[in-house]
Amino acid sequence: MKKFLLLFLLSLGFLVGCSNESVVTEKTTESGARLDGCDAQVFDINAGQHILSGNVNVQNDFENLYVTYNANSDWRFKELHLFVGPYANVPTRNGNPVPGRFPYKVNFNQLTSTYTFTIPFTAIAVDQNGCYVVAAHSSMRKVNGNGGVIQSETGWGGYNDFPGNNWARYFNYCKCIGVVQ
Repeated sequence: MKKFLLLFLLSLGFLVGCSNESVVTEKTTESGARLDGCDAQVFDINAGQHILSGNVNVQNDFENLYVTYNANSDWRFKELHLFVGPYANVPTRNGNPVPGRFPYKVNFNQLTSTYTFTIPFTAIAVDQNGCYVVAAHSSMRKVNGNGGVIQSETGWGGYNDFPGNNWARYFNYCKCIGVVQ
């Protein structure tokens, strides 16, 4: 009887211990990618230095970083250039970032209002804190109600200024590892 009681108590302890395990909240993106319960971080895109023209939305799942460019209703993207990695690795010339040398880029035949880069974490170097610098550059067009181009500007996402003789900007992003309930 003592053995049975001991076995019963051990089993009960095991079941109680298992009921307190942490659970990661999972969400999915439109493409079905699993997100780990973290909210997206959103950074303004300013065209021509001071014109709020869209935003950059950044989030991750367990394998990938997702960087989505979104244009405001009267703006469109012609080209996008993206750098993700340590600040020291940003391609520069005389202290100025060189978007044409950024590793992720796309040129659109037809103007677009949104685009997402999906980057595997295995392709991203991290800084000493486990975070990244994100330099999100765009070539943008302001359009009228008929879709005609009425203005062309470059745009940068973020709030931190690069040094040098430019108005280029960047922001920092640290990988979200999940929400434990």
